[in-house]
Amino acid sequence: GQFILVLTFFVTLATGATAAIGAITKRNAWMRAARHGLFAIGLMTIALSIILTHGFLTHAFESKYISQYSERAMPFVYKLAAFWGGERGALLFWVTSLAIFSNIAVLTKRDRSAVYLSWVTTLLSAAILFFLVLMVFQTSPFDTWMAQVAPEDGEGLNPLLQNPVMAFHPPALLTGFILFTIPFAFGMAALITNKLDDEWIADTRRWTIVSWMFLSVGLLLGCRWAYMEIGWGFWWMWDAVENAGLIPWFTATAFLHSVMIQERRGMLKRWNVILLALTFLLTIVGTWMTRSQIIVSIHAFADSELSDYFLWYMVIILVFATVLIALRWRALKSEAHIESFMSRESMFVWNNVVFVFCAAITLWGTLIPKFSTWEWVRDLFFLAEPVMWDEETFNRVFVPIGLVLLVILGIGPLISWRKATAKNFRKNFQWPLAWGSLATFIIASIAIVYEGATNARVHSVGFAEGVGIWLAGVDGGDWVSIIVYWMCAFVMFSIAREFHVAAKVRKAQGLGGYWGNMFVVLFKNPRRYGGYLVHAGVVFMFLAFTGKAFKHEERDRLMAIGDTHIVHRYALSLVDRDHYYSTEVGCVVTDATFVAMPLKSTVTEESVGRVEQWLGDRKSGVFHVRT
Repeated sequence: GQFILVLTFFVTLATGATAAIGAITKRNAWMRAARHGLFAIGLMTIALSIILTHGFLTHAFESKYISQYSERAMPFVYKLAAFWGGERGALLFWVTSLAIFSNIAVLTKRDRSAVYLSWVTTLLSAAILFFLVLMVFQTSPFDTWMAQVAPEDGEGLNPLLQNPVMAFHPPALLTGFILFTIPFAFGMAALITNKLDDEWIADTRRWTIVSWMFLSVGLLLGCRWAYMEIGWGFWWMWDAVENAGLIPWFTATAFLHSVMIQERRGMLKRWNVILLALTFLLTIVGTWMTRSQIIVSIHAFADSELSDYFLWYMVIILVFATVLIALRWRALKSEAHIESFMSRESMFVWNNVVFVFCAAITLWGTLIPKFSTWEWVRDLFFLAEPVMWDEETFNRVFVPIGLVLLVILGIGPLISWRKATAKNFRKNFQWPLAWGSLATFIIASIAIVYEGATNARVHSVGFAEGVGIWLAGVDGGDWVSIIVYWMCAFVMFSIAREFHVAAKVRKAQGLGGYWGNMFVVLFKNPRRYGGYLVHAGVVFMFLAFTGKAFKHEERDRLMAIGDTHIVHRYALSLVDRDHYYSTEVGCVVTDATFVAMPLKSTVTEESVGRVEQWLGDRKSGVFHVRT
């Protein structure tokens, strides 16, 4: 493994140099040789991954990395997941994935200009070379025990990481980071060759979509893992490492929206190139954040020694991209301008501003708690003391931003290009607004009736008094929630309207039935209607975020066995607590058993006897149920 790793380093160095020389001299033989070299890199990195995987499966504990992250008793799936369980394996995963996807990217675009493709190959080889430098000179996954006998068994993967979700979360997130190297390479190659037509946009957009998809899946799986293992409540807790993946997601989303303006109107060319370079830079910033010891997180690489390498890499990327963009600044001039504030182009611009602002705020909030401990930083920003950003601070800042984004989400697809008119507003907005308002009114009415009836039963009062009890507890957050639900309904009906209109048009043209065309349009125009489905998914997330943001939470409460705690309309009683060693997860587990009952509810004699017998079998003692 070590021999092939070093060999791959020299082959990658030669491939990058060959591609650059071929592009400069325009020699076809050299450019063709560079593509063959890229193919060789792909084969060798696959071989490296097979060797390391084989080591995990055969318990090759003479390897330092394998002995640190594996053990004989670990289930098969976690032995495979241990590949990327540590920093060294994650770097090898990065190199292998990047080499494979680079070959696919160059092969699928082989009809493009040879010089253009050769510069793409040069940049991709340089990116692969950086990670090979880290492994060859600093942190090889093939290091072995030289001065002592190899251990009989390994230390094993961290129990928190022995979770089915963790078999997919890290590779999904890493793949999202890795794949954005390809759009960056195509974009920078277009600047180098001055091929600034829409061809490079088409090349970068497809790969950006794939990268965005993997990033999205990785982030959602990270939420799920945190919910299962460390009790985050299934919602974003603004963990620093997870933020590292969210920041480039914001700018990638902005880029995916703004390229539509360039394709349709020839606008935002400079902005798109900047977004492309910024997103790639932020993927490296996120990788640096997890390895710099500058942030504290449950899943940062606390023992990493690669911080300085990534800092220099970030500086090189920043200087390289800035120089190229500056050289082509005039050539990137827009072909048209925004004609009206009330136009779809304007909505796209505002959408971009919001997403980039979200990325900036998240980056600031993640890093400022550490940076503000430095005196010169406090002096620079006139801070009297270190700044602390917790979950509450992030939520307070992002709630108004989220509301603005939801407004744009609803208005953007309905408003006209160039300039909206009163007729456009009546035609596109009246039905989504009417149906959204009606749906919100019906759901709110049902909720009020339910709350009033429940309060009346619990407090033994009339229905009107029950509603009054509910109204007394309504605060500003509840009214904001109702507004958000109304906006979500408006967006959903606006999306439904787009499918409805398309299906009616196809039916009028004799191309099938109405309901069948509701699905057919998705495949006939996946860019447009697939985007609407993504928007629908975002609406569901907003519904859930709203319920989380404004619900009333109680502080931690210490309870002993037999204690009962009243929460809203329920009684929670702690009936049992147990400690035991779990062989499945390889650690000591604490189980607590609660009985949850609605207030004013009755326990049947049969249930009392069953609970009494259960408590007696477990020797838990006496338990009182409050009814």
